Amino acid sequence: MNRNRFLRVLVAVLIVATYSIFIFCDHQFIEYIGSEDAPIETAGAIAFLLAAGLLFCAYLCSVGRGNTFEKTTTRRNAFYLILALVFFVCFGEEISWGQRLFGWDTPDAWNHVNLQHETNLHNLRLFQGSIGQNHVAFSLLNHNTLFATCVLGLCVVIPLLNRLWGRASCFLRRIRFPVTQLWIGGLVVLNYALFKITVRMSPSVCYDCAQEVKESLYSVLLAVFAFCELTRVVARRTRHERGQTQPASMDSGHRLNGSLPAQHV
Repeated sequence: MNRNRFLRVLVAVLIVATYSIFIFCDHQFIEYIGSEDAPIETAGAIAFLLAAGLLFCAYLCSVGRGNTFEKTTTRRNAFYLILALVFFVCFGEEISWGQRLFGWDTPDAWNHVNLQHETNLHNLRLFQGSIGQNHVAFSLLNHNTLFATCVLGLCVVIPLLNRLWGRASCFLRRIRFPVTQLWIGGLVVLNYALFKITVRMSPSVCYDCAQEVKESLYSVLLAVFAFCELTRVVARRTRHERGQTQPASMDSGHRLNGSLPAQHV
């Protein structure tokens, strides 16, 4: 079994095994692992931080493989840096930017507009669906909906467009957008399906706990995406460096033998 296939199987088993806790574990244990700063949320935060670090490394290694826009060309792939920053913000939001870790109080002005009285953005009333509940635009601002939409777009919609629509594929290739591998998108769909099945088949299960599991597994899949991108960038850079050193070594060999390659006039 090659490394890529092993990774697919490992992540798929992780997803199924995580949802199995709703079948084999008691309600008290499920409530514990799905609570604030418990193992599930902590694992999600670590996965976001890991994804940010891996993509930042991919950005540093992407020298000579920058983006070409209409009038701008970058030296490195800026999409890696943008995604790294986004995932770092997600990490900060998961831990409320260290508020519970370092124990500072929420500012009064922020305390009134944050439903959980924490120093973060995703618990603001605007992103909790508590404003304009009957309006579609405001319901889409719910932080769970926004996050799920972004993950589905990055891991499912864009890879499918890249595979099925030639013009989209050419555009993504031209701007060098990092397209997620389709098998990761398949695992995103599996995660969502198991979440829906869990909530439907077990009404007694705490919905917030199942939601926390789903989001944390999404972040794990994003970390897997980041790992695959870094691996791809490093492999391409290694091939490029080998291609540059091989002619030089051949030329050195000719000199050692007292001869040079024949030159055609």
